[in-house]
Amino acid sequence: MDATHSIRRDKRPIYVAVVITISLSVGSVGYWLIESDWSYLDSLYMAIIAVSTVGFGEVHPLSNEGRAFTVFYLFMNMAVTIYAATTMTSYILEGHLGGAIRRRRLEKQLSMLQNHVIICGFGRVGRAAAEQLQFSRSGLVIVDNDEDMVGKARGLGYPAVQGLATDEDVLQRAGVERARGVMGALGTDNDNITLCLVVRDMNPDVTLVCRSTTDASVRLLKRAGATHVISPYEIGGARMATMLVHPEVLQFLDVTMHTGDAEVHLESVEVAARGPLDGKVLRETRCFAESGTIVIGMVDPEANVSVNPPRDALLEAGMTLIVLGDADQQEELRQILGKG
Repeated sequence: MDATHSIRRDKRPIYVAVVITISLSVGSVGYWLIESDWSYLDSLYMAIIAVSTVGFGEVHPLSNEGRAFTVFYLFMNMAVTIYAATTMTSYILEGHLGGAIRRRRLEKQLSMLQNHVIICGFGRVGRAAAEQLQFSRSGLVIVDNDEDMVGKARGLGYPAVQGLATDEDVLQRAGVERARGVMGALGTDNDNITLCLVVRDMNPDVTLVCRSTTDASVRLLKRAGATHVISPYEIGGARMATMLVHPEVLQFLDVTMHTGDAEVHLESVEVAARGPLDGKVLRETRCFAESGTIVIGMVDPEANVSVNPPRDALLEAGMTLIVLGDADQQEELRQILGKG
């Protein structure tokens, strides 16, 4: 059961408010009927100071009947006070108030996210993707329908939304309209296909990456709007073959792509229009030498890949450079490009 739902269904604070309201009504009506020369406002005021026990004194001299009613009313409110105190104490100790605060904090955090990635499904694939995204300093949100999975995600520090990833309201809470990417790692191919249809309708421009278990699903996912479709089985088989033939190459790739404690890693740098790289020849750009990073690949706007691009390559808007360097070098490069 979602914690936010349990917060909404717990009505103990409402019950306390109702009991206090009834108590004030009994007191104000009682004083108004017994003390005939009192206004209803005087009667309500007397009831409030009796309930609050502030000891301001009587608004008017009480008759014998009024004093008797006051004794009864004070004893009645002792029971009301005990009920209200015990009920609210248990409410707070059980974490409902803290849960409500955490929920409001989560909603605020989600509303502030921009250009983030939504991971739908926090199984093994989703967890591995979250670790990589966190290491690359990308904002992310987890969406999962399993309460335990959502709890694990939040325990690891990821903002998480519980609910069906194919539900528009859930995706809207995760900020799909503002996201730059959505990852479909749900349990079945059919769920991922449905996710593609819903996401593509809500954000036609988002990058949508989904996993597939069969060749037939690859075609269906593409038709449903997936930008990229990944088969974990094919990737696993390729890694096993590479480990047998070229283990050193795979070790290098693991260090640069999959290890959070890596000394070096790969990042992409986009050539922005009228930016510091636009229109420059690669050998004329000093930012890479100054930061200590190395350009090992280039992808043009038509998605053509150039490995170890020539030094006389002309950089144009829309290109993406693949850069190798450690965390400090990558940060230095971002600062140089930002200043440029």
